[in-house]
Amino acid sequence: MSEYLQKPEDAGFVSDQLSKAYEVMSSAVREGTLLGGSIQVSRDGKTLPPACFGRRQLTENGLKMDPDTIFLVASITKPIIAGAVMMLVERGEASLDDQVAAIVPEFGQNGKKEVQLCHLLTHTSGLPDMLPNNLELRARFAPMSEFIERICAIPLMFQPGTRISYQSCGIAMLGEIVRRLDGREIHEFLREEFCSDARARPIWRSLKRSACWTRPLERKRIDRIGRQRSGYRKETSSMARPRPSSGIGIQSTGATLEHRGVG
Repeated sequence: MSEYLQKPEDAGFVSDQLSKAYEVMSSAVREGTLLGGSIQVSRDGKTLPPACFGRRQLTENGLKMDPDTIFLVASITKPIIAGAVMMLVERGEASLDDQVAAIVPEFGQNGKKEVQLCHLLTHTSGLPDMLPNNLELRARFAPMSEFIERICAIPLMFQPGTRISYQSCGIAMLGEIVRRLDGREIHEFLREEFCSDARARPIWRSLKRSACWTRPLERKRIDRIGRQRSGYRKETSSMARPRPSSGIGIQSTGATLEHRGVG
């Protein structure tokens, strides 16, 4: 566990330059262009205390941002899922040139038989970023299995390996590949392999299929601002039902991400 340093220079940073970054955030809050945010920086295992700005609730007198605030960290989820796949590669349970359809046979429909794990990891698979009915699926909290079923049914936008195109669908398939090869759901794999210590628990809780953030103490910690921007219309629904995604669904504090070497 990192211990916070009080002097930026002790971590290789320049106080004056860091103050400028903090002032950008402070100014945005004062001017009303930003409701709240948090900055935490580290280098070579040396970490500065989180700097928090503004508030984490939409109401005028809402709770302020603090080091314990939980954020929806969106696509920072992707390298964590990729890390799970690479762990299986290191163990010899998968290879980067394995065809996805050899692991998930139904994925081979509509010209996708040649897609390999390396294509999913490098955003060169030809899959779209999101499903055509992504918003409808999210609005009714469709299970991850339905997302996977629909991804397996869609055609590619281009031949694998010929272009780069950002694809959350491909990362979702990586989560399914972990499940097929290892036998554990992706949230259980991450809990047991990545996040066994207390500081990392927010990472794996957010990937569970159940309503993870229903306890009053933890509800108060969530950044409602980012959640509303991510597509939820009501704070209550965003708190009660995390987004079922292996590509964008993780929630975490800044300190937890730093502790895991992700931020």
